[in-house]
Amino acid sequence: PIGYLAITEIPVAINQGFIAMRCEQFLSNYYIYFWSQQNMDEIKSRGNGSTFMEISKSNFRPMQIVKPNEVELAEFNRIIKPLFEKIKNNSLQSRALEDQRNSLLPQLLSGEIAISMIEEVVS
Repeated sequence: PIGYLAITEIPVAINQGFIAMRCEQFLSNYYIYFWSQQNMDEIKSRGNGSTFMEISKSNFRPMQIVKPNEVELAEFNRIIKPLFEKIKNNSLQSRALEDQRNSLLPQLLSGEIAISMIEEVVS
């Protein structure tokens, strides 16, 4: 649906229901991400569809964007990039912990392992 935003760090393939914005020149992924959030009402208002709302490229492309100067953009990126890195790292750590929980919980419930065994491994 219109409104889902993501920044990818790997090559991806998408279908026609998505709009990919490649940020390889002047504007950063972070700037475009926040611009998209800030302009989501406008983006949604340009959408259409009977089954679910989507926005066509022809309705999306005419939208205006304010381009900051290079110094402002560099300062914005300097502040924002570490925050996004922290979010990414926390998300990866959360997934790893979730995987551990999902692997240990059935073993705990079945009695295959005991909490004392886990405490010994952790300490």
